[in-house]
Amino acid sequence: MKIETRIAQLISKDLEIEAGNVFLRHIHPDAEMTMSSETRDVARQLFAANCMKGNTFLARTIFERMENLNMIDAQTWATMMHLLAKEGHIDSVGSIYERHQSVLHVPAYLLEVVLRCLLESRRMSSAKNLFFTRFRDDENGGLCGAFLDGLWRKTRNINLIVTEFRDILSKLANLERLPTEKVFNPLVKAFVENGQYEDAEALVADMPKVHDVQPGIRTLGLLLYARALSCDWEGVHAGLREIHRLGFTRDKRSFAYVFDRVFLEFYPGHSGREIVDFVVHCIETFDLAPDKVLHRHILEALVERGNADLIGQINRMAKDRQWNTGVDQDYFLGVLNARRVSMQDSPVGFWRMLQAAKIQYGQVASSRRLLGTGSSSYSLDRSVLYPIHQPADETFARTLNDLVQTKPISNYVPLRKQMENHINGGRFDEALQAFRTAGYAGYVLKPNHIHLAVISSLLGRGRLGLADAQIIIKSEYPYWLKGPKIRTNPQFPLVPPIFFQQVLQLGDNVSDSTLYKVALFEYYHLCQDTPNLTVKHHALASLSKRLMSTRQNRRAINILTAVYKSKWRKTHGFDQVLFKMLIRAFTHSKNLRGVWWCIMAVLARQEPVHRDFFVEVQRLMPYMEKICTRSESDNPDASRNIKVLHRLSSVLRHSMKGDEAWINRTPRPSSKSNSRTQVVSRSAEEQRNLPEGSLESMLEQFDEEMELDLLMSGNPHPEQRLKQVWGEYSLLTQDRWLPEDAEYPRKPSVEIN
Repeated sequence: MKIETRIAQLISKDLEIEAGNVFLRHIHPDAEMTMSSETRDVARQLFAANCMKGNTFLARTIFERMENLNMIDAQTWATMMHLLAKEGHIDSVGSIYERHQSVLHVPAYLLEVVLRCLLESRRMSSAKNLFFTRFRDDENGGLCGAFLDGLWRKTRNINLIVTEFRDILSKLANLERLPTEKVFNPLVKAFVENGQYEDAEALVADMPKVHDVQPGIRTLGLLLYARALSCDWEGVHAGLREIHRLGFTRDKRSFAYVFDRVFLEFYPGHSGREIVDFVVHCIETFDLAPDKVLHRHILEALVERGNADLIGQINRMAKDRQWNTGVDQDYFLGVLNARRVSMQDSPVGFWRMLQAAKIQYGQVASSRRLLGTGSSSYSLDRSVLYPIHQPADETFARTLNDLVQTKPISNYVPLRKQMENHINGGRFDEALQAFRTAGYAGYVLKPNHIHLAVISSLLGRGRLGLADAQIIIKSEYPYWLKGPKIRTNPQFPLVPPIFFQQVLQLGDNVSDSTLYKVALFEYYHLCQDTPNLTVKHHALASLSKRLMSTRQNRRAINILTAVYKSKWRKTHGFDQVLFKMLIRAFTHSKNLRGVWWCIMAVLARQEPVHRDFFVEVQRLMPYMEKICTRSESDNPDASRNIKVLHRLSSVLRHSMKGDEAWINRTPRPSSKSNSRTQVVSRSAEEQRNLPEGSLESMLEQFDEEMELDLLMSGNPHPEQRLKQVWGEYSLLTQDRWLPEDAEYPRKPSVEIN
């Protein structure tokens, strides 16, 4: 039977995963010259079928094979980006877009989706190019608003936003189009969040006079928020009355959102009675109808600032007016418990709250308006601060006329966020390039930037990158030490960080696996300690995928299991995406026991199996069957192992479809304890074969940690030692070294010259 016919038959039977396996196994990447039109049609049909069934990663694998075969057209490209965006894989959307942007055309209905993905993944140059290339297709200003809003959120550079805003107005004038409210809102928001309230007021005043655009509820809501930030409560009440007079309060959803932002600024400085009076007044006067978010915020405020009587008054009002927000008694008790926990050891008074915020985020943590300056008004070299309290006529004109220095738009993203994004995406060379570009441009490189550069060098090249990492430390860190210091804390230590000292002491005999693990764990700690960096497993997934692409499967297993055994599994989980990477590595390493452990570990969790994990198991099943078949001469139980794998796959399907019988079946502590003796005494032959007993009883007895120890080392810990090694307290209290503080010895153990 022809391959094309076989694939078509499988698709007609709703066996898209099996059809995808056949396609990937038989249609080789170098077969472009021999591809018939029938094969191309079947490939597109197969890709579309997997997209419709939501098999995201299998569809992407088929798409990549079609790329190699030069079979990508505009519709296939757009469908792949749309599916990935729908599932939240924004970095993959940006990567696929950039590979074909020069030859393919994004459909108009997908423009805003792709633009937002490019901005979210900090591909600023590509986003700007797409935006201005397709500017004519923006009929209502939505694309302009998305572009400006994304720029502000990712760069926080007011001059850049003003410059791009002026360019947009100029291009609209050339097209003889009038701007809409959506064009102005991002700039108004940027002015407000930058502390330039007079400029925001002036811009809104110019909208009807100069541009013939009437401000809507979102624009007026931003001005209301600005007044709340400056504690102008009379102005807030006047703004609410104006919004009501214009009839915007009829839009219940938008008005609730506007009021929520104002309310969050109102309640910390007012008593419980004042909070209730404010809320009741707005409900009765402006017909405010709280949604679930606002209702929850009101209750949280009264938990902190009010008493039981005030909470009862709000609850009775919610019942009488039928808010129907879903906030019932059980929900309120959850809110109460959450607030009680969050307020443990909390500081007393606004000054202590401010100090706590400084310690937590390493920032000024004060209102820009009350401070009297914008974030761009500091001039440390000349030791002056430029106040923003000037007449709006002067400041607004000056702001609009300020020009931004000519430089690539991508460089407006903070360097640490650029490097974090590249590392998470597995683009380690690009992270190093961003670091070097910033250094050549005269940017002040801080220890966290040097940390990220060293980590990128080690993750990107292993032992080959060790020398570069040592050069970066020796050249950049002493230069930073000579500069003036504002403060000393773990981000700005008095002595070279221990990580730098460790890297300098490493020699050529260290293994790649060790360097990968050292760099990866340091990256986790750096993200945890640095404001605005987030601990994620993205870098681990990207590194594992890169290692497997070069057939370093055992190294990928080593790194994935090291993270699984670390405290980061306890604090940030080990999700099914990482199990998917691990089961792929075990399959390519021909380790069926590892495959069995991954599936059992996923089933042992009290959650449904994700479709992507199930699809990956189905995709790998032919490889597992081939492994069993080839080992049949050495292992007479190979056919039994195949049956066990198929049974596990069937259970995965049931769990994925929401079968409560399998979702709620988790290991029992008593059963685990009874089975540990059997695990320790298991023979080598028993370990090589997969158990074929009742899956229900195996799940109840499944000892995830001991099975992994036996799998990786062949010598599991005794039960008492197992509890010590895998206990939550043991994992969470492990750290790299003692924290660095002002009393830490000034003389480092390794001199950096």
